[in-house]
Amino acid sequence: MCTIDRYPFSCYGENVVILLQNFAIIGLLWRYNKTPLPEIVGVGSLFVVMTLLQFQLPQAFWPWLIYFNIPCMVGAYVPQIVQNARAGSTGQLALLPPGLRCAGCMMRIFTTLTQIGKDWALLVNFGLSLVLNAILVLQGWVYRDATARENAQDQQQATTST
Repeated sequence: MCTIDRYPFSCYGENVVILLQNFAIIGLLWRYNKTPLPEIVGVGSLFVVMTLLQFQLPQAFWPWLIYFNIPCMVGAYVPQIVQNARAGSTGQLALLPPGLRCAGCMMRIFTTLTQIGKDWALLVNFGLSLVLNAILVLQGWVYRDATARENAQDQQQATTST
């Protein structure tokens, strides 16, 4: 079995696949936007240096790399949650992705507990992601009538203006 430290491949393999997908998407964007080669080399070099540096950290600091994800999650989800609350509607927000992320977080919490144990860095990240996505799903359910009215009005305005 392929392990890194005490983590089996099933705990991090998905992230490897997502990383490869992100490389492909970034490559396609660079090609589409005709990004200059020096910019590509600079960003690629920075990624390689940061990756190599993280493996030079003492193992005691590895959980902190995971904790650094928390501000990114808060910065990504909280503005959307606040906007939904202020508008009293979820607007064009699709609820399937946050619903699927909730399911994924629950599975990750379960696999972390059963395969690794109480790795608090992972559990805090997955738990926070579960809570933030669940809030978006809950908002979708609470604001469903207002969102439907708003979307119907937008659709009607779009058809009358053409």
